[in-house]
Amino acid sequence: MNMKNNADLEKLRLHLANRLTALSKENPNLLITLNSNNYIDIDNVIFDYDNNDYKEFSKTLANVLKYIDFSNISFFGFKAAGVNLTGYHNITINPQTIAYKDLSNSVLNGVKFASRGYNKDLFEDVLLINTNFTGSVGARIIPETVRHLAGGKMDSVTFSSQNNGDMFKDCDLSYMDFTGSYGAIVNPQVIYEKSLKSTNLTDALLVRGANFDDCYVTGTTFSGQDISLNPQTLRNKIIEHCHFNGVEFIGNDEMFKDIRILDNDFTGSKNAIIDVNAIAGNYIEGNNFADTTILNLLNGKRSSLPSQTKHLKLEGASIVVQNQEEQEEIQNLYGLSSNTKFVSQKENDESYLNRVVDELIKSPLTRKLAK
Repeated sequence: MNMKNNADLEKLRLHLANRLTALSKENPNLLITLNSNNYIDIDNVIFDYDNNDYKEFSKTLANVLKYIDFSNISFFGFKAAGVNLTGYHNITINPQTIAYKDLSNSVLNGVKFASRGYNKDLFEDVLLINTNFTGSVGARIIPETVRHLAGGKMDSVTFSSQNNGDMFKDCDLSYMDFTGSYGAIVNPQVIYEKSLKSTNLTDALLVRGANFDDCYVTGTTFSGQDISLNPQTLRNKIIEHCHFNGVEFIGNDEMFKDIRILDNDFTGSKNAIIDVNAIAGNYIEGNNFADTTILNLLNGKRSSLPSQTKHLKLEGASIVVQNQEEQEEIQNLYGLSSNTKFVSQKENDESYLNRVVDELIKSPLTRKLAK
């Protein structure tokens, strides 16, 4: 047989696939090392090559690649974009040498990143769009040197930068998940379009005094840091699917005026005041209002369909009522337990005034006048 002949090569691949399938039935943990010999270069067995000499896995071997130990296989010129490498063993990749320097839409679980003789930044000029690094080893990324960084799962990635305040300048952090990453420092004012749409900031740090003016915040998960946020300064008038743990809301009783809030979780937040009369449409469906203060709650029930308040969670919230009758009506309408926290309008007003005075005392001007 002529192993340079495509037909003969395909016969060999099919024979190899059948052999590995049979062996795997005897040993489910099968892992073998393939070696080149006088008859065939193993690269030609595992990979198909295009006209640019870039390579991709042979489709004939697709179901048995998980039984191969790739520690002796080169991925130089490998077309990694869009490939899921989960379950493959001992793959080492140098992003500088893969096809088109493109790791977009790749799942890199189990992959080790190593330079193998290259001293430069491994991810310099590499495309990282919706890349999933979960379970990979050795990914050290300097965002300002990447060709394009957008979205993706950054678990196992270590970030560094010469300018931490602008680490992600012009990077698209929409749909990016920082959970499990290290060293990420985010300045909302310099990222692409100031958008934190569906961004999970867990394990990322925000610059000191982070400013969210004109930022797009929806589907955002905050990570328990001390963050100040005024909803009235945001670009969007719909805030949905956010987790506000650690966020301190600033503003008056109408901080959510004309903003529609849907399916958010306020657990762990501070000073959020939800005036149902002020929010857009009076709709409150799907929110977990733990750690908030709620005003005019009855209007939310009366202006919403029963299905819209079905998933509303009020445990842990402070519900402001005018009198005992209003409290009882709210308890009946929402099916609340006797442990639900209710506060009178007078108590709420006093609490608000105390917060205002506390802020005044903290201000430099007040301290100066006091002297």
